Amino acid sequence: MTVSFDKADEWRSLLKKIGDNLLLKNIDDIIFLLDIPAGVKENIGRDGFSVLMKLNELGEIDEENPKTLIDCLEDVERYDLTNHVHKFNDRCTAESRRLAEAEQEKSELKMRATPSGLCLIISNKDFASIPVANGTESSREASEGLEGAGSYKQASKYDRPYTVDDEVSLEQTFKWLGFEVEVKRNCTIDEIHKELYDIADKDHTMYDAFVCCILTHGYTSDKEEAFIFGTDWKEELLVNIQRDLEGRNCESLLEKPKMFFVQACSEEDVVSRARDSEQARKVDGSRATESDETKKSNGEKTSVESSKGKPLRATESMDEEAPEHSFPECRENASLGTLSTDEVLPEQMEQQTFDGDINERNGSPATPDNSREARPAPDPVLPSVKNFLSFISTHAEPAENAQKGSTFVSTLCDVFQKQACDQHLTSMLISAEKQLGMSRPIRIGNLSFSKIYFNPSGPFPRMRGHLSANRS
Repeated sequence: MTVSFDKADEWRSLLKKIGDNLLLKNIDDIIFLLDIPAGVKENIGRDGFSVLMKLNELGEIDEENPKTLIDCLEDVERYDLTNHVHKFNDRCTAESRRLAEAEQEKSELKMRATPSGLCLIISNKDFASIPVANGTESSREASEGLEGAGSYKQASKYDRPYTVDDEVSLEQTFKWLGFEVEVKRNCTIDEIHKELYDIADKDHTMYDAFVCCILTHGYTSDKEEAFIFGTDWKEELLVNIQRDLEGRNCESLLEKPKMFFVQACSEEDVVSRARDSEQARKVDGSRATESDETKKSNGEKTSVESSKGKPLRATESMDEEAPEHSFPECRENASLGTLSTDEVLPEQMEQQTFDGDINERNGSPATPDNSREARPAPDPVLPSVKNFLSFISTHAEPAENAQKGSTFVSTLCDVFQKQACDQHLTSMLISAEKQLGMSRPIRIGNLSFSKIYFNPSGPFPRMRGHLSANRS
């Protein structure tokens, strides 16, 4: 049991003990040595304790700097009393150390929950062809894909075959670390938001943390802002994805670390074409709006009125409310770069119906959750949230990695598997950065924990299929 230590009370007791043992000559010498003004000397008194308390009140001696008192006692040759001050000083030092260690322990997180938390893996392998910028395709392109201007054709050169091995490595690693892993494959940006909304709606009270791994195409801006692409080539800021788990959306995760590990390969030609396509998509949307205004003025049906009763396309929003990333104030804020937009207007979305067979993922129809409360519109600035960590690589993977996974994910998993039993998260990420060398990822964190330990139950089992979530 820790004994309570009140520094002020201990200091007062010390002065009492020393004062009671001072001789009158000692008192006069101490007053002389401290050069007390004459007017003050007359009101100090003659007993040792009163003198020391008055000197303490004047700031000549105090508990924060007991050395002055030690010097005075040594000058009047009362070495027997200096020992009491030294003991007080030693106890203060020990107490300060104890408090610092307690605070350090309090700010550390050693995961004990079973499971540690949820781990969502977004694994995008099969990408649609990038739409032609002018909204038309050549006859050869049209014959390979869907008919009609602006449609997509199947083109394997945009796919990410190495994501298969990345997905397996991450699933094996985080299951071993005690997380309940769920994998979602080939998601559009809207579907990624929907998955995070579903995570936010869960109760994380009994968990220690949340992990999200995103494997897709993407890039980073000059300001080190991370953008990711959905399989339909809409782009989105990573921070907008993270906003889905802000405290206002998920209170049970507010004080818990939310870790995002992102492998967003950025082949220059692919990213450049995708961004041009995104800009063209916006231009087409503006033209459609202008066309509706013209039709309305001529008494014709607008695209909104003509769409009543039609199901949403696979590339349109899967939620009845406008997604957070589609608010105009975000799109127009240049500091955030180009955000994903959805060409379906809010009023149009209310008039359309959903087809339960559209966009089935992993055997479950992607239908809207009508019970979900409307999400508040995000501020057009980076979220001022705590306990988020982002570890992002946008390194373009060489072709030879197609059958063995990305360098980033394989390095990250290898470091975790070798070091997680005794190292904390930051130390492991620094180790991974050093191993990755020139392709060093971006690490952005605002965690309230000084150290985070995954605390696995034992060494990583090198034989697949023998993972245990038991905790000691």
